[in-house]
Amino acid sequence: MRTNCPPSSATAQTIDYNQIASRFYHDLSLSKQLAIAGTEIQLFLNVANVLDEQPPLVASAKPSLMSTNPQLYDTSGRAREGGVRFEF
Repeated sequence: MRTNCPPSSATAQTIDYNQIASRFYHDLSLSKQLAIAGTEIQLFLNVANVLDEQPPLVASAKPSLMSTNPQLYDTSGRAREGGVRFEF
Protein backbone atom coordinates (compact mmCIF):
# COMPACT_ATOMS: atom_id res chain seq x y z
CA MET A 1 0.00 0.00 0.00
CA ARG A 2 1.40 3.40 -0.96
CA THR A 3 1.02 6.37 1.36
CA ASN A 4 2.19 9.96 1.26
CA CYS A 5 4.13 9.58 4.50
CA PRO A 6 7.82 10.47 4.45
CA PRO A 7 10.24 7.65 5.26
CA SER A 8 11.06 7.07 8.94
CA SER A 9 14.35 8.14 10.44
CA ALA A 10 15.87 7.74 13.91
CA THR A 11 14.73 11.23 14.94
CA ALA A 12 11.40 11.36 13.08
CA GLN A 13 9.40 8.16 13.02
CA THR A 14 6.57 7.87 10.53
CA ILE A 15 3.37 6.09 11.47
CA ASP A 16 0.90 5.44 8.69
CA TYR A 17 -1.57 3.37 10.71
CA ASN A 18 -3.84 6.03 12.23
CA GLN A 19 -6.33 3.93 14.18
CA ILE A 20 -6.68 3.66 17.95
CA ALA A 21 -8.43 0.72 19.58
CA SER A 22 -11.49 1.50 21.69
CA ARG A 23 -11.86 0.60 25.38
CA PHE A 24 -14.90 -0.13 27.52
CA TYR A 25 -14.33 0.12 31.27
CA HIS A 26 -16.50 -1.59 33.89
CA ASP A 27 -16.97 0.14 37.24
CA LEU A 28 -18.79 -1.29 40.26
CA SER A 29 -20.42 0.53 43.17
CA LEU A 30 -22.18 -1.14 46.09
CA SER A 31 -23.75 0.43 49.17
CA LYS A 32 -25.90 -0.71 52.08
CA GLN A 33 -27.95 1.53 54.38
CA LEU A 34 -28.25 0.44 58.01
CA ALA A 35 -29.96 1.90 61.06
CA ILE A 36 -28.21 0.97 64.28
CA ALA A 37 -29.30 2.48 67.62
CA GLY A 38 -31.03 5.37 65.84
CA THR A 39 -27.95 6.19 63.72
CA GLU A 40 -28.03 5.99 59.94
CA ILE A 41 -24.97 4.16 58.64
CA GLN A 42 -23.93 3.53 55.04
CA LEU A 43 -21.35 0.90 54.05
CA PHE A 44 -19.91 1.37 50.57
CA LEU A 45 -17.49 -0.21 48.12
CA ASN A 46 -16.36 1.24 44.77
CA VAL A 47 -14.16 -0.50 42.21
CA ALA A 48 -13.06 1.41 39.11
CA ASN A 49 -11.87 -0.54 36.04
CA VAL A 50 -12.94 -3.91 37.50
CA LEU A 51 -11.32 -5.94 34.70
CA ASP A 52 -8.08 -3.89 34.90
CA GLU A 53 -8.30 -3.03 31.19
CA GLN A 54 -5.09 -1.46 29.87
CA PRO A 55 -5.28 1.72 27.77
CA PRO A 56 -4.48 1.45 24.05
CA LEU A 57 -1.11 2.60 22.77
CA VAL A 58 -1.19 5.94 21.00
CA ALA A 59 1.56 7.18 18.70
CA SER A 60 3.48 10.15 20.03
CA ALA A 61 5.85 12.60 18.38
CA LYS A 62 8.16 12.05 21.37
CA PRO A 63 8.51 8.38 22.38
CA SER A 64 9.73 9.45 25.84
CA LEU A 65 6.25 10.84 26.62
CA MET A 66 3.35 8.72 27.84
CA SER A 67 2.24 6.30 25.11
CA THR A 68 -1.49 6.91 25.63
CA ASN A 69 -3.89 9.78 26.25
CA PRO A 70 -4.67 10.07 30.00
CA GLN A 71 -7.55 12.49 29.32
CA LEU A 72 -9.42 9.80 27.38
CA TYR A 73 -8.23 6.51 28.90
CA ASP A 74 -7.74 5.07 32.39
CA THR A 75 -3.99 5.03 32.99
CA SER A 76 -4.01 4.02 36.68
CA GLY A 77 -5.65 0.58 36.32
CA ARG A 78 -8.00 -0.98 38.85
CA ALA A 79 -8.75 1.15 41.93
CA ARG A 80 -10.68 0.13 45.05
CA GLU A 81 -12.29 2.29 47.71
CA GLY A 82 -14.48 1.30 50.63
CA GLY A 83 -15.71 2.85 53.81
CA VAL A 84 -18.43 3.78 56.25
CA ARG A 85 -20.51 6.98 56.34
CA PHE A 86 -22.55 8.00 59.35
CA GLU A 87 -24.04 11.00 61.13
CA PHE A 88 -23.81 11.59 64.84
